[in-house]
Amino acid sequence: MKMRLKKAQITMFIIIAILVVLMIILLVFLLPKKQVSGDVEINNAIIQVQDCLDDSLVNSLVYVASTGGYYSTEPQVSNDYLGKKVAVYVANNFVYLPSKELIEKEIGSYINDDLRACIVTLDLSGVDEINVNDVNTKVTLSKDRAVAKSYVDIELVKGETSFKLSNLDSIEKTELLSLYNLAVDLATQQKQESGGLCISCFADLEEKTNINILIYDFTPEQNILLYTLQSKILGANPDLIFQFFAERVTYGTYP
Repeated sequence: MKMRLKKAQITMFIIIAILVVLMIILLVFLLPKKQVSGDVEINNAIIQVQDCLDDSLVNSLVYVASTGGYYSTEPQVSNDYLGKKVAVYVANNFVYLPSKELIEKEIGSYINDDLRACIVTLDLSGVDEINVNDVNTKVTLSKDRAVAKSYVDIELVKGETSFKLSNLDSIEKTELLSLYNLAVDLATQQKQESGGLCISCFADLEEKTNINILIYDFTPEQNILLYTLQSKILGANPDLIFQFFAERVTYGTYP
């Protein structure tokens, strides 16, 4: 009986060891790999290009939030505000909302343009030229972060040596998805409630979501209000403010 128990324990140990090895191998293949070159100047250029992507991701989140979820696509209804077309979510008894997938696409489009613009300005001492042939960025938003995967065709040239970048990755902690979800809830509830949202409910929403909700009387003659949402979480980007317009609602406390 003891011999059988010992064999069973050894078998179990072997199985666990095999599973651990397989998991390590899987992680090695799945984790993003930093592309490197044997040349110091080219490696320095690669680092600068990566910095460009990191900055572009942050810039894209701020910009797309400020327009209510748009960059290259025109909102169905919008108002001009501080040089941008900001989406109107509620107008003429209709709700016009961008999908999460559209917002991710808009962020990717912003990064494509901003990354190219950033690379052009780089001071790449020791590198003769950098050719940006293609940039195609896919962005995924989750609860507390944004992940950008840029599939690129970038060539770095130094003398007779050339090095090609084929992919770049960047991750940024952000509350953008939470801000968007709250904006959708506010716009949807405003449309559904004949009397509009109760002003006393905002304090409860702010406490529940940890998001500041501010409303401005934008154009009284057009009955338009500007909503701004900003995370109260410590360490959140203070420049990340989600904005959208909506037709005026009547405030009151509902029984």
